[in-house]
Amino acid sequence: MNHTASRNRATSVTSRRDPGDAALARIEAGEYGECVQCGKKIAEKRLELLPDTRLCANCAT
Repeated sequence: MNHTASRNRATSVTSRRDPGDAALARIEAGEYGECVQCGKKIAEKRLELLPDTRLCANCAT
């Protein structure tokens, strides 16, 4: 599965499950810590505060 297809799958799963399950799906897809909107790495501090966040700080605002 290519990176775009994998990201789309993780994003799709996110919309159907609770946030914790969606975060686990992103971990399984190798995409945890990656913004689903822009693809950049989410800051570690942000992930510590919001472990189920799907967006980096820039995309969240």
